[in-house]
Formats: sequence, C-alpha cells, structure tokens
Amino acid sequence: MTEPVADKRTREDLDREVFNAFQKHKSGQHAEAFAAQRRAAERAERKFAHHEASLLLERAIDHGEEVDVDPTELADLAERLGDAAELAGRFDTAIRGYRVARRQYGPHGDQ
Repeated sequence: MTEPVADKRTREDLDREVFNAFQKHKSGQHAEAFAAQRRAAERAERKFAHHEASLLLERAIDHGEEVDVDPTELADLAERLGDAAELAGRFDTAIRGYRVARRQYGPHGDQ
C-alpha cells in the first residue's frame, strides 16, 4: 500500500524539522535549540504525532531552562508535554510534565 503524496510530504517536512532541532540540540546552541524544538513540537502536535511531540517538548523544556525562558512559557510547554505524553502512552513522562507545569506556574496559578 502506498502512502498518499500529501502525507508523505508532511512526514518528510516533520522529519526535516526534527532533524534541524536535533542538530541545534547536539551542538549546544540552547536558544536556537529551544526555538527549533518548540516549532517542531508544535508541528508534531498538529499532525497528532504525540510520541514525537512529547520527545521534542522534553528537549525544548531542557533548553528553555538553560536560557532562562519565562516560567509561564515553560509551564505551558510542560503542560503540553503532559498531554502529548499521555496520548502517546508515556504515562510516567506525562506525570512529570504535569508536575513541572504545576511547579512552574507556582504562585501565578494556571493562566
């Protein structure tokens, strides 16, 4: 069975974006890696690629902590990590994501 052309292009675009994010991650370019991981995660979420989105969100959070990203933005990413990981069946990761989100939101509450 062959893959529809649109699906193949979408998968190839996502693969390219994930590869770019991974290159930034491996080279230690934290600000660029954060932005690339976040964009790739957003794209994966839109394509219902929950496993890939959860991996990318984990890396984005790690890089965001390295470059002092706003805690509210990290909380949003962590909550999305919890959602994506849960849908991917990565329940331990989902719990960690939700805990990080709660800790990052801190006294500001869920905004």
